[in-house]
Amino acid sequence: MRLEIRYVCGIALISTLLIGCKKDDTTPAPAAPATTVYVVGLDASGVAYWNNGNKTSVPNSSGGLFSGFVSGTDLYAVGTQFGGSMKPIYWKNQTATILPVTLTSGQATGIFVSEPDVYVAGYQFGNTDYTPVYWKNGVMVSLPFTKYGATRGIFVSGSDVYVCGQDNGAVYWKNGTEVALPGASTVSIATSLQVVGSDIYVSGTDNGFAVFWKNGTKTALTPSPSATATSSSTIFVDGSDVYVSGTQLIGGQTFATYWKNGSPVMMAVKSVGNSIFVTKGDVYLAGSGFVGSSNYPAYWKNSTLVSLSPDNTSGAAVHILVKPN
Repeated sequence: MRLEIRYVCGIALISTLLIGCKKDDTTPAPAAPATTVYVVGLDASGVAYWNNGNKTSVPNSSGGLFSGFVSGTDLYAVGTQFGGSMKPIYWKNQTATILPVTLTSGQATGIFVSEPDVYVAGYQFGNTDYTPVYWKNGVMVSLPFTKYGATRGIFVSGSDVYVCGQDNGAVYWKNGTEVALPGASTVSIATSLQVVGSDIYVSGTDNGFAVFWKNGTKTALTPSPSATATSSSTIFVDGSDVYVSGTQLIGGQTFATYWKNGSPVMMAVKSVGNSIFVTKGDVYLAGSGFVGSSNYPAYWKNSTLVSLSPDNTSGAAVHILVKPN
């Protein structure tokens, strides 16, 4: 009898354990991504924004696109509207703002947002005149120049407004005063700039090859073997490291590239590099990949390609920014 009781209790105990170990049919929610990758670009339908690969199209936005910016949850794109004449334009999310010009046409080439102010770099032109300008909240500010001035990038630090571009060579303007970049040839252009403390960093292309300046000292960016030309697009400073995005020409093909402290890291496929962002050791390079002669918007994370077009057709990424969640 004592053995039988133990046996019955043993069965009861096992039954209880089986009930307690019943499989849970609830599927855990996927973990939220650690970061959000914002990309501003262009695809077959026009201007578009991507948030971790999820696209938002901007209606009625056909035209040229040069750059972008992310401020909080707002995404900005800047470029040119075609139709009759070329008009400088920027989009905040899905809302377009045409910028005024006093000559026939104009283009917007760079944008910087320092809430609540929106600064846009660009230039206007007529039959023979090219005038470098920027707009603050839609009001145009003319910049001094000597010959065929044009702008490419803009950066705001406190109350100081920096604009870079070209005027018979690579230059930048600080609060409207032009500064020629030392060692720049007449066939050079400053493509972007970043101010860190009291240091001014400017990327550029000089006589067919990518360079950057730190406080006026020029550094040539080393080409990869067999490269016959290189160009820069943007500069990004991360601590003591200087990154420059751009493109190299090798064997008649273009390859997206970034330089870290002057040394090149080239992407493995035919491509173009337009924008760079670095965070926690990860390097994000935005631009275009190619299938045959067709380009498509894409970015690389540590040289791994991420296409932003399901069918890999038509477009480019012009700005990238990564934020922690």
